[in-house]
Amino acid sequence: MSKLKRPSNSPLTTADWLVYRPYKLFQAYDNYYLKLAGKVFEYFNDPNNHFRGIWDRDALKKLSIVLTCHFEDFANEIGLWRALTEKHQELYGYALPFYDLENYDPEYLNPQDFAYLIWHHLEKTSKKIISPYAESIALAADFCYVFFEEHIDEAPVTDFYEQFLDIDEDIPFFELKKRLKWMALQNYLLGPSYIEDMRDRLEKEVEKDSFNKQWQGDIGKLAYTLEDDYLFAKTASWGAMDTPQWLAALARCDDRLRPAIRRLNQKIFGVFVYEGSDDEYYHYKLVNTNRVFKVRRDSIDLNTKKMKAGSEAGAFSIVNWCGTWWLSGTYSAWNVNATQLERMRYKIANAPFYGWTEEQQQHLRSMADDLEQGFFEYFGDRLVLFENGKDAEIAFQAQQKWWNDKKSLDKQPSKSFDKFMKMLDKDDNKPSPLYDDKGQIAACYIPGGGVITSTAVPLIIELLQANSLSKDEARELFDLVFLECESYLITLLQTRYSFKNLHHPLVPDPDFMDKHLPFFLRYYSPEAFQPVKPFISLVTEE
Repeated sequence: MSKLKRPSNSPLTTADWLVYRPYKLFQAYDNYYLKLAGKVFEYFNDPNNHFRGIWDRDALKKLSIVLTCHFEDFANEIGLWRALTEKHQELYGYALPFYDLENYDPEYLNPQDFAYLIWHHLEKTSKKIISPYAESIALAADFCYVFFEEHIDEAPVTDFYEQFLDIDEDIPFFELKKRLKWMALQNYLLGPSYIEDMRDRLEKEVEKDSFNKQWQGDIGKLAYTLEDDYLFAKTASWGAMDTPQWLAALARCDDRLRPAIRRLNQKIFGVFVYEGSDDEYYHYKLVNTNRVFKVRRDSIDLNTKKMKAGSEAGAFSIVNWCGTWWLSGTYSAWNVNATQLERMRYKIANAPFYGWTEEQQQHLRSMADDLEQGFFEYFGDRLVLFENGKDAEIAFQAQQKWWNDKKSLDKQPSKSFDKFMKMLDKDDNKPSPLYDDKGQIAACYIPGGGVITSTAVPLIIELLQANSLSKDEARELFDLVFLECESYLITLLQTRYSFKNLHHPLVPDPDFMDKHLPFFLRYYSPEAFQPVKPFISLVTEE
């Protein structure tokens, strides 16, 4: 098929459209939607519609593409928007926040969908606070609804996504990664903010002094490594779902396979030592858990004739797909001796949680539960306030001694723990950073995780309890709650204090935040809703 050019007189290029495609060849099907996107851009670029000037031309081009992709999603029943509204319904009891849904049709186009999409996209990509009730957004949503509805009957459809999302347990792992990449970086919902975030992270890493030494100046290698984070672990402001959860929601597959797709988020990154190989697998031992993993040989081509068991270490990630481990991302290896391996094992403070066996994982969870009980018994509450970091440190030391006396007095330290302590360098026991904090500090035990501290919580409590707040104080409270504080702590504070002082900076409705607090917690801090794992590790015997 010949390569098509962009529509004549259109400000949008084929490259603009292909950003959110899992394929590289621009076809007649795409040409139709690109023409629509050009018309949408004309609307947003009209100075009378109050977007031009506030948002630059490039931002309005991206927005026009995103809105047209939403229409394509509807026309082709791809399922991205459906997955989002179903997740919202599950979490909050409504398909979309903010808007009147009395006449909302989940099976059709809706002006509320376009309004929410415009608000979410512009706020996230611009990093500005925008009112979801802005008149310009409402008018633009009505325009999009009418405009796209006029094209429903003629909009072309493709069976590409039906086939692309047809997943079974025999799909090759790297074909599965193509679906994950589209889900994270190449679709109109997650793509815009993830692409921008990944670009920012790349720039920061390249500026570090360690870049050339660690990556030999290879930006592509660094980008490939970072990409894996978005494919498997990172959670999005769209419902705080990670990429495997999104793919599981969209996949055309047997329902029994969906849990296996969701479990792709249990990626293990660590330092492994080569233990040998057979016809199908490389055998690698995770250094700080001593667990041996059989990794598919077709994950990466290694010259095993030059590899000596027990003397080559590698830093990489592995992912389990339907019972088989695959190497994912970049592979960095170096030669080590037994002494270096021993030291690496004890120097790595926290092994990746899923690098332990299931029995050990359960043991860690039980330990975390015991420590939680000990925290609550000693302090009498899940949330404790201290005048400063030094007081907190003294209290933690006293609580630890109390706990050891109560639970561990009759137990002798294991040989492996004794070895671990001897392995620590003097600088491993640096003073806690809590000592450097002179202001009030809060400590809380996150269920299933461990203790976190926050300097924001005392300020939040003070502002929540104030009789009234100035405009600046109200904005400070909003920023502290959503940008500076752990979401679990906010939910806990809500059970103890009135939130009447918490307002959206641009929405005067006094009940607005009360209605939408759970939504905003996931929207602003999606990473806080990743699976909770214990903040502790094990020291294993040889």
